[in-house]
Amino acid sequence: MVKVYVSLNGIDDLMGAGPALDAALAAGADGIHIDVIEGRDAAGIAGPSPFTPDYVAEVVSYAMYTRDSLDFPVEVSLFVDDPLRLAEEYIQAGASRISIPYQTFSSDPEGMLKRLPMVRQQKEFAAKSRKIGLSFSASEIKDNFRIERYSTADYITVVASGPGYDLTPAVVGIDDVVRDVYSQRAKVKAKYGWFEFGITVQGGITHVNAATIKRAGADILVLGRDFYRSKARPAYIESVRRV
Repeated sequence: MVKVYVSLNGIDDLMGAGPALDAALAAGADGIHIDVIEGRDAAGIAGPSPFTPDYVAEVVSYAMYTRDSLDFPVEVSLFVDDPLRLAEEYIQAGASRISIPYQTFSSDPEGMLKRLPMVRQQKEFAAKSRKIGLSFSASEIKDNFRIERYSTADYITVVASGPGYDLTPAVVGIDDVVRDVYSQRAKVKAKYGWFEFGITVQGGITHVNAATIKRAGADILVLGRDFYRSKARPAYIESVRRV
């Protein structure tokens, strides 16, 4: 069954991040997603991000308390210059998944890949089975993604929409993009007999397109604005989970 995360960046003008977190937890989200944006991204969204490591630590603590759990998945995507410099701080803050956007390392992919083992060597990372992934837009996957090249990561996030805090629609044909990544993963599994590499899809996911994206091969779906606008959020998450 697909896991359903909710993005705290998908709130639009509906509510603040605190009420958004409450809404996601109350509705039964399997995890929380946070985009940390520094400077000004392609959509013109300006920084600095309010989601500091201290803030993320509070999110993790509150989520564990609310769910009465010793651990609760919180994914942080670092849209910053040299994201690996901040990865350790967010891991120590309790983030269980760190995502590195392709646009932050497109000028030197090999250099970034060489530094990934340094992140894995951190005490908090190894002790709590944290994961580090890479995120690509649909066009970046078509032009640059080959799973064997990036197989040292734990997962890939397919950004289904344009940049913009999970507020923009999914691009046409995103299911084909996800299906391509899934096909690449299947071929590597067949070749080596075992290959653990997750597929997350974020951006523009709705109750209308969730089934198609899930069938294409997604393991985790990240909901945004469409979730917050729903008047029956628990039912919304359950419907996406079971499509």
